[in-house]
Amino acid sequence: MTADALARTCSLIAAAALVAGCSSAPPPNRVVTVHEGQPTRVVLAQTKDGTTLLLQNASSADSAAFYGVTESRVLGKVIDDDSLQTLLDGFAERGMFAEATASAPSNVRDVLFVEQDGRRWVWSRRLAGVQRDEALFHQGRSYFLEVWNSTSAFRSAAPGVRPDLEGEDARAHRNAESAKGKLERLEGRKP
Repeated sequence: MTADALARTCSLIAAAALVAGCSSAPPPNRVVTVHEGQPTRVVLAQTKDGTTLLLQNASSADSAAFYGVTESRVLGKVIDDDSLQTLLDGFAERGMFAEATASAPSNVRDVLFVEQDGRRWVWSRRLAGVQRDEALFHQGRSYFLEVWNSTSAFRSAAPGVRPDLEGEDARAHRNAESAKGKLERLEGRKP
């Protein structure tokens, strides 16, 4: 194959991939579709420490108002609609929606759920460790945490509160000097 023929073939493959990627038809396994302006949430509630992680589509939330809510146990992040849709499509591809329940039993350790337009799809973990019966929960939690950890959250201090960066720098310097002195004493360099 000549270089020109190879280049044309690569161009045709790239064009076909672009057309396929731009198709407006949803993937065949799509169960939940993120609609612009309509809140769609994916939540991981961890009962052991009471922490709740929340992802919500950006088109349905004013970021300043969303991040201004201060509830200590709910850590929310706004995520672009396409990324949230990708997460939900990943759940669908794993068959999670077919196995979801409408609510969690009372004796759960952790709960993962999707909320949209008054509907809820729930997966829960009741048993310690990773159990075969709860494999879908663990797969979903892993995928959720992957997206959660790769999403930035922008929070600011309360109105009128400015962080004391100089004081924080001085504290860090004192801690470093203290640690250096302790290390030197342990190594026998100082009495």
